[in-house]
Amino acid sequence: MDDLTPPRFADAASMTLYQADVRSRMLTPHRGYDPPRIVVLADGPALVVVLSNIDLYTLESLALHGIGCAPTLQEQVFFQEFASKLGGFVLGVETIPSRKIMRGWTERASFPVSRPGWYPSEDDCESRWTIAVPFSSFIAGLSKKDRDDLSGRLYHAMSLQHWLDDASEADREADPVKTQELEEYMLQALPSIFLRHWTRVFRRIAPSGSVGPSGKTVYHTTFYRALESIAEDGLRPGARGMTIFAPGNRTGVYVSDFNGVRFWFNKAVDFAEYSSDDPFAEGLVPVVLRVKMPRGGVSRGCRIDELGASDSYAEAWVCAVPIPPALIDAWTGEEWVPIDRASDSINPRRGTRAGEYGRELLRGGDSPLRPESP
Repeated sequence: MDDLTPPRFADAASMTLYQADVRSRMLTPHRGYDPPRIVVLADGPALVVVLSNIDLYTLESLALHGIGCAPTLQEQVFFQEFASKLGGFVLGVETIPSRKIMRGWTERASFPVSRPGWYPSEDDCESRWTIAVPFSSFIAGLSKKDRDDLSGRLYHAMSLQHWLDDASEADREADPVKTQELEEYMLQALPSIFLRHWTRVFRRIAPSGSVGPSGKTVYHTTFYRALESIAEDGLRPGARGMTIFAPGNRTGVYVSDFNGVRFWFNKAVDFAEYSSDDPFAEGLVPVVLRVKMPRGGVSRGCRIDELGASDSYAEAWVCAVPIPPALIDAWTGEEWVPIDRASDSINPRRGTRAGEYGRELLRGGDSPLRPESP
């Protein structure tokens, strides 16, 4: 995707990342983006959604190329085919110069491009594609029970939207609680219906067996103090350090592709600084591990980590089985070494600097303990 190529429909991992960005944008109300809504077209009611071209591309591609002020041919083909696969069609596209939307790109949860690494210039534009999916496409292929249930939800949402659209100011003021509840319900219900339909359609196009990290090189950020334990037992789902990746969830080993290393490294720094008054003394210096996943084996125990992918904007997985030491290397600041040599080969002081109150942790952009390339 380095040349601003949209994800391939048969690549389940890429499509899952794309869906995570779309979900984040849809579920985070933001000025300037129209939420999903129901419209009545010539052939009947349809759910209309607005999608951004920014979500198609990696941060690295955006930083290298920027975004032109006319949709690329690949982008046009992608959205036409995407709408068609969902049983819908493109209603239109609007191109917006970045100078008109710069103020809007401030909420990291909703706008992945606001992460450090790329920010729109005056030459960049955003294209917003409006796609309509008829009600009939949502219920096609479902069992009678599921079809009746989903149809009822769609028409119920349609009636609520009609009330919100037609209610006078007096009606809204007479029952503000009802109005607010209905608006909040609509902001959740319609995206949920659309995203479930998306998942159901693409499960057939990209089977789940193609989304694991089998045969891939993946990365995990841990702390210096954990290296000896990892050298003995490997990465274990129940390990205490896993809580930095999913607070309250101790059931998985969390890994990502290289694009996610910087995010997880900085998250480890944040965790260490929050948890300790002296992270260096307690061995809470972040260290990056590399895992060459086999084809099959432990890879079969991993699944896509949608939340991690959404947070880090990288391919991410959570593994329900231990990853043995033989598969793990550690970055010393200069080279990768087997995990059984890591504790002796890594100088944790390299991940710190002298501060007013002792050694301070270096963040991912400054620490030599974060590799700059795979």
